[in-house]
Amino acid sequence: MQINSTAINFISILIKFICIAVVVAIVIAMIKGVKELRKSISRNKQMDKELGHILNEVDKEKNGNIIIKIITIIINMIFCLIFPLSLLGAMVSPMAFDSPGSTESIYTWMFFLSTLSLPAVILISVIISFFLLFKSKLYNKAIIVSLAPIIYFAAMFLLFNT
Repeated sequence: MQINSTAINFISILIKFICIAVVVAIVIAMIKGVKELRKSISRNKQMDKELGHILNEVDKEKNGNIIIKIITIIINMIFCLIFPLSLLGAMVSPMAFDSPGSTESIYTWMFFLSTLSLPAVILISVIISFFLLFKSKLYNKAIIVSLAPIIYFAAMFLLFNT
């Protein structure tokens, strides 16, 4: 039974579009969440001003750190949900070498290695970002480390989109 190549191309483009739409929806939801958090913080500031309290610089810094903490935790939760799927992808990645002559293709090897290493990238990123977030209190570095799998996904998408 042969499948039409245009149908396969259409399905692969549809899957890529769905993946991009999901990532965009997640980013939009995170941005809206941050905006709501900022609104609630500004409401709290207005209530404090009405009561005659003035927030000092330490409180402002803590509010900024709370936003970064929440964003980092949300990103890490998303990657913890993606982690089991990446394990499944890593388990089936040797099947890329099923066709004859595929061991000589550099693209097959790059696909295999990137799919095989994805769970490690996610796991290491989540562990290091939680360590930086809760133990070291390095909030800006924690959010940068937690974004490492997104950079990895983008590189994989650009590499294999040809």
